[in-house]
Amino acid sequence: MPEPEVYDFYIKEIIYRFNNRWKFRDITMRHQLPCEYITLTPPPQHLPVLKIFLDIYVDDFGTYRNVYHSLGGVYLQLGNMPLTLRKQLKNHFLIGFVPFGAKFNDFIEPVLQDIKRLEKGLIMQTLNGNAFVIGSIGCVTADLPQGNDIADVKRHNAKYGCRSCNVPNDQYTNIDYNYIKNARFHQQTEKQFIEIKSQHSKIDRERLATKYGLLIEPGPFKMLKWDRHLQIPQDPYHSMAGKARTLFEGAFNIFNTNGENAFIEYWKNIEKPSHWYRMPNPVRYRQSFMFSDVLRLTMLMPFVLRRFLKPYHIKKEVLNNWNMEQNIKQNSAVLKLCTCWAIEAKVLKLAFSNTMTESVYQELQELLKREYEILIQLFSDNFTNLPNLHVNVHLLQHARNFATLLNTAVGVKEMVHRIFKNMVPHMNCKVIELDLTKRYNTLQALRHLIDGWTDPRFSTRTNALNNINTDPILRTIFSGWYATESLSITINNQKNVEDERDDSITVCHDENFIDISFSNKWNNKKVRSMGLSKKLDADHPFFRDLYEAYTGFLDSKATLLNKNLEFYGSITYTVIKSNQDNIQIKLRVGDVVELCEETEGIAYAKIASIFRHQANNGKYYAFFSFNWFQATNTFDPVLECPLYNIQKPEESRWFQIFPINFINHIPYVHFVHNCTNLCNVEHDETNRGYILNKFYYNAV
Repeated sequence: MPEPEVYDFYIKEIIYRFNNRWKFRDITMRHQLPCEYITLTPPPQHLPVLKIFLDIYVDDFGTYRNVYHSLGGVYLQLGNMPLTLRKQLKNHFLIGFVPFGAKFNDFIEPVLQDIKRLEKGLIMQTLNGNAFVIGSIGCVTADLPQGNDIADVKRHNAKYGCRSCNVPNDQYTNIDYNYIKNARFHQQTEKQFIEIKSQHSKIDRERLATKYGLLIEPGPFKMLKWDRHLQIPQDPYHSMAGKARTLFEGAFNIFNTNGENAFIEYWKNIEKPSHWYRMPNPVRYRQSFMFSDVLRLTMLMPFVLRRFLKPYHIKKEVLNNWNMEQNIKQNSAVLKLCTCWAIEAKVLKLAFSNTMTESVYQELQELLKREYEILIQLFSDNFTNLPNLHVNVHLLQHARNFATLLNTAVGVKEMVHRIFKNMVPHMNCKVIELDLTKRYNTLQALRHLIDGWTDPRFSTRTNALNNINTDPILRTIFSGWYATESLSITINNQKNVEDERDDSITVCHDENFIDISFSNKWNNKKVRSMGLSKKLDADHPFFRDLYEAYTGFLDSKATLLNKNLEFYGSITYTVIKSNQDNIQIKLRVGDVVELCEETEGIAYAKIASIFRHQANNGKYYAFFSFNWFQATNTFDPVLECPLYNIQKPEESRWFQIFPINFINHIPYVHFVHNCTNLCNVEHDETNRGYILNKFYYNAV
């Protein structure tokens, strides 16, 4: 028959892929598009339209050390901001604290009523004139139990306690359970609530609610236009870090006494990033570790195990059990455990990536599957039917819905939460929620003034607080309150004038590098121990490299008149970025940095020394001396990390001295010595091999 000119399409089924097989499901088993259940108010034609994405974060914390009194914190963020702004503490807005004994639903209801008004649109005055502003809940972030409460789903210890699908609690880690077909859909949940409400007796309502895994009645969020199952994603921060903490429990429990002692010894001597604070003994005090500590420890765990672990460090009953049930021989048990930790570290880094592409989504899906398989194989008692492991199957969809998992993770929000926790001991402990709110309002008012804003209600002529940002000391203190790793520091013109009068001030030929300061000055003994000298020797390669640095980068070809050098252990300076926050960089001797190189693209070097030299013009300039890493184009067979060799002290074919403007960002790179049997407490100096830690990232 010929094709008709007019006809309609009716889609009745959806084809999808699950466990490498094609399957079908009914068209009703899907998440509705927003246009199917949301009707927008037409905006005025003469006004621009602004849309606001609201992100609400909810968490409880115990206010007292010995007695648990839960105080709930509720915070708001604007999802329209880029990630760099959302990471700043000043852009986390406190809605309020749920008082002791109060219910969250009663507290949040007035806030939701205001949001409901915003859904219809409001005419607001902005810096660019009036605008029609529309906003609503984009997502609600919370940990696993509180997220279920807000989604009106029973908690994970119930029969059906997942807010994303209808999996029974005894099937959480069943790899064959079809979580796609059995997903929870908002329109179906609404019908189930109507059915529960229609029951005549309380017993029938409770029975039906238990059957569906729902609360007896929905919470106050029902008044909004939203999808509870899509817009309350599973929190990757709590689920992933909680899963890593469970792995630590399983791993440390299989060590015998010799294994624990060996782990502690090698943990103390493993190379750690210099800006990390010192962590306590992981074997004894791991229960007190925060999630950020757990994530950091996971980055190093594969390298620690790779260095020391032998079969005799593992309990015999564990080895026998692995041999009988999993057919894992003693010789391959160590390799299997190191591989397990390498996969876990790789999953965590990928899950907290700043950007994700289609290839990253696919790699994440594959790694999550490998992680599930090896965790169930080695630590079945710890991970079977663990809710955190079940969350794995939903993380990929959350990453696609919100571009990255980092957008819905609560790592930085937990740091905001910790600020208020640390305030509690300094209060009278009576009306804590009121005291905390007052302190927050005071800090936000100071931040408002520091950012240069004015209040039309007050006279700018007599208000001394408007000049608070001219004090460099106060500016640094207040900027540290709400800054992330990139601290924003205002340049003080008066200070610069005073600095110019100081002949000993250190400058940079690049005017975007300011506020240069040193610490931990080396004495003669320290300088000699490093194979250096405070006097330049014209026959030494150090003199040649310094002269080349002046010639190539500072455009000074004159003979170096001053032969004196001053060496330091660390340096701090500020980099001015156009249209961005200024970056404060602190580097120490021994830190590894990444630099752009013409032939290799990105090259890695270890800071061998930090020094300053007085040029012929009388000004002091700061320099780095580098030891370069050379790629071997090979990988560690277990960790799958690239191997490098660091240059020998006598090698001089690479220039080693560069001005400080070669490092204009905070480095995020970490190398670990590729130890052999000759390495004990001290590394074997003849072994120049290093491993690039591909699991390293900024945890929070």
